[in-house]
Amino acid sequence: MRNFTRIFAGICAVITVFSVTGCNKKKSDKQITQSSQQSEELEGQPLSPVDGQVIYWMSDYDITGSEEDNVPTALQLLRDKYGASIQYLNIDVADKYNVLENSIHAGDTVDMFPYDPSLFPQGVARDWFEPLDNYYDQLDMENTMWDEMRPAIEALSYNGSHYVIPFDISEPSLIIYSRQLMKSEGLQDPYQLYLDGKWNWDTFSQMMKTFVDRTPEDAERFGIKGLIGKPLMQSTGQPIVSLENGQLKNNVSSPKINEAESFMANLSESGLYDNETCACFPSDFSTLFLGAGQWALGKSNAVNPQGDIMIVPYPKSADATDYTVTADYQARMLVKNSDKGEAVADYIKCERMVAYEQKFRDAAKQNALAVEKDAKGITESFITQEQYDAIQKITHNTKTPAMIDFAYGISDAVSGNTVYYTPQSVVNRLARELLASGDNSDDTRNALITQTSQTVDTELAAFNKGTSKN
Repeated sequence: MRNFTRIFAGICAVITVFSVTGCNKKKSDKQITQSSQQSEELEGQPLSPVDGQVIYWMSDYDITGSEEDNVPTALQLLRDKYGASIQYLNIDVADKYNVLENSIHAGDTVDMFPYDPSLFPQGVARDWFEPLDNYYDQLDMENTMWDEMRPAIEALSYNGSHYVIPFDISEPSLIIYSRQLMKSEGLQDPYQLYLDGKWNWDTFSQMMKTFVDRTPEDAERFGIKGLIGKPLMQSTGQPIVSLENGQLKNNVSSPKINEAESFMANLSESGLYDNETCACFPSDFSTLFLGAGQWALGKSNAVNPQGDIMIVPYPKSADATDYTVTADYQARMLVKNSDKGEAVADYIKCERMVAYEQKFRDAAKQNALAVEKDAKGITESFITQEQYDAIQKITHNTKTPAMIDFAYGISDAVSGNTVYYTPQSVVNRLARELLASGDNSDDTRNALITQTSQTVDTELAAFNKGTSKN
């Protein structure tokens, strides 16, 4: 077996990592399809050792396509190039981890499971997954198509092994705004500030303050709405829990997290923040910014056809050199005791090919730019080419690393359930408590940090001793 360490030797990129899944985001982007005849790489391929194998995919969402003429591209590549296929095992999202664990213990056939930050590292510590290091050749890890993902792959290594090989980044947390509104208020374009490296907490908060200070009589204005706490914390580049020298490290008491807590409290205390969640940017222009996932952009365009809607990542903190984005890493995990490791690795490679090769990316872009209309022909959602290109720049930019935070994979006490949020978990308290209260006193902030840090210390102790907590 060739060792992954050799592949990544000399890589100096350091990435802070964190992947959150928004409440309203879809499980995956729209599937794109492409005939195998369109891919020159598939012509004349000999049969693979995995020819005829069926990968059993357990999840609450399907990656096989609902109809034979709408097969996702990665699956079509797997079929045509390797002769393998995927069988979907549907499970309920609220009980998927219990079902997985019970299936493993019962010896049921399960081969592949979706990566989720809540699984890592606790799912590995509970012995639910196999490392992918043995499948170097199937993954084709020396291929340059993996270069963009190598820092994340290494950052996600655990106990010297690689259980997660992300093939793409998607669903960034964004700030949605109207350039028409910016112009009418005499404010600078945030996306241009981002391109110029000047989009930071100071310019962000000053723009909101200017906007709110100009509130007309008998009207109400806010600087920003939405669930903004987690991406603001992550914009510091500091994860709550990092992995350093093989040990999980508690960073709750770090100056950067303290700074983020203070910034959020000030937003609320100054009347700039409204915690109302919106499905799209408000058409009454009473709010300067909306914090939301990519899912809200298309409808924002439809509701505000003359608003010149645009997006920008969350601003960097005052002392940060680079931007840090909250986004999802797309990956599949090899389930414990599976005998389909080669086939699963082949499928992961196919997913990476779809994310990397230009012909597939062009097809994905064409699909994303399609206008969605209702039965009466009224436009419900659309994304402009400029917006699409901006999203790609934000999510696939080495100067804008996507966060991975091991805090989300420790326990419910630290991160809560990924579906039904536990208000008193550490990450939820840090992301919401001071935004809700607007209390930025030293006593309140220090009490929050002390309490949450103690919880993290307790939960990390088991992992750093090589054990897991149930």
